[in-house]
Amino acid sequence: MFSSARSFIIRLYRFNPKLLSLSFLLTLILSLFEGISLVSLLPILSLTGIFHNSTHTRLDGIMNYVGVHNLTLLNALSVFIFLIAISAYLKRQQSLLINKIQQGFISHLTFELYQLLATTTWIYWISKTKSDINHTLTHEIMRVSMGCYFLFQLLINLSMLLIYLVLSFAIAPELTLLIMLFGSALLFFLAPLVRGSRRAGVLISQHSRQLLFSLMEHLNGIKEVKTYGVENQNFDYLRQIRLDVEESNSTSVLLQTKVEMIYKIVAAVFISLVFYVAIKILDLNLERLLFILLIFAKIWPRISSVQTSLHSVAISLPAFLSIQTLEDEIQANQQIQNDSSSKVVEIENIVFEQVSFYFPNQVRATLENINFSFKRGEFIACIGESGAGKSTLADILLGLLKPTTGQVIVNGNRLVDVQDSWQQLIGYVPQDVFLFNGTIQDNLCWITQGIPEDEIWNVLDLVQLSELIKKLPNGLQTNVGERGINLSGGERQRLVLARVLLRRPKILILDEASSALDEKNNQLIQKALCDLKGKLTLFVITHCRNSLMHADKVITLYNGKIAQIDEV
Repeated sequence: MFSSARSFIIRLYRFNPKLLSLSFLLTLILSLFEGISLVSLLPILSLTGIFHNSTHTRLDGIMNYVGVHNLTLLNALSVFIFLIAISAYLKRQQSLLINKIQQGFISHLTFELYQLLATTTWIYWISKTKSDINHTLTHEIMRVSMGCYFLFQLLINLSMLLIYLVLSFAIAPELTLLIMLFGSALLFFLAPLVRGSRRAGVLISQHSRQLLFSLMEHLNGIKEVKTYGVENQNFDYLRQIRLDVEESNSTSVLLQTKVEMIYKIVAAVFISLVFYVAIKILDLNLERLLFILLIFAKIWPRISSVQTSLHSVAISLPAFLSIQTLEDEIQANQQIQNDSSSKVVEIENIVFEQVSFYFPNQVRATLENINFSFKRGEFIACIGESGAGKSTLADILLGLLKPTTGQVIVNGNRLVDVQDSWQQLIGYVPQDVFLFNGTIQDNLCWITQGIPEDEIWNVLDLVQLSELIKKLPNGLQTNVGERGINLSGGERQRLVLARVLLRRPKILILDEASSALDEKNNQLIQKALCDLKGKLTLFVITHCRNSLMHADKVITLYNGKIAQIDEV
């Protein structure tokens, strides 16, 4: 726990050392003003006559130092109000500063994590559960935010506690030592509850992650769930996971309320003990006893708040560790940035040389000894049974996957050396197209901004969508719905094809883009590809041999190997 807490504090400090130092300085100043405000009560109490004819004590020295005898009651009350006002102002500024640090730190974590995710390798993405990433970016980040808040509260309470103990020690050192000893013993006694809070935090992370994963899986498969009438079965499963989350949170609250209960009971015992020691053993006079009890009324809640803050920070630490673990995984799978000055501005030829690819922990190669080439403007078709390696071949051509052995050569350069410029030349249409909940025009211009409307209509003509869109009441401003639900499968495919073409790619890669379409929509896609033949290089993965009549070359894959290459 201590190592994770240290990592959390170091990470927070490195985020903005200046603001953290300013916050710490402000906390010290505020603590001093709180102490001075407490001392400012002495003149008021003295002017009431309570300390009249008292014997010389340490308290007398403090009162002489603050100039009790030179103040009227009105002046003393004015000083007290002034000090409280200053303390209130400082506390407000401190709260604003803490909120700024807290929100800034959470934004920093979120942005850094998202940037790392965006630049990680594709092979990491396809091996990672998306719900885990989503859980970390949302739920765990918010828990770290709360941990950040309670960490500041812990520092504030410790600082205040130190000031009050100094004041108490100046008045009654013996009683103060007793308070310190008793408070330390209580913190030590309750330490197992803090460790229990951390374990509860681990369970909260685990169960909430499982709940989010199950919910996403359930919603993604809701059509099948309703088709087979297994709503109750899924409900029972989700209900059990939610009850696990509830139990984890209940355990956390149980520990917290147990701490609060113990503190209230111990406070009553301790107050009685302080009274007994002060009166029967130390024989404190009235003024010292009164002031000590006043300080004690400040000290004990601070000790309680320290324990509460420790409990809350302990619950949040597993969330911070989840973020750290994800960051470590991502950093270990970052894309290699190439420093090559080589660039590709046009495609002359592409060559696969002895390309083999193994997924991690895979014994059998997904692709093995792939050798072929094609030139600018050619129409290459790749066919094969499911699992033959077609999509993996497409991912290597896209630059998303790096060959385990062998290499892809573009215009005499290794693809890995011209990756950045290569990304500007490619267009890609997958089988499962991506459309977001926005207008047709928003989706078309998602990749390429500022496209003239006449160019949009020209491309829509090419993919046989212009007439359909013109008939819609809102035309290009028609909302496609979540994942394009307001459009048919063929319309979605052609809309994504139009979006890719608006990017003006030099090579267009289609991965089973028409496999789920009916004959009519399939023919529309094929017509669009036929019209594009010769204008740009085409690499089309398909399982339908009837759609290959326009191809210049047909590559057949079987069990990860090239079975044959047919020149058409």
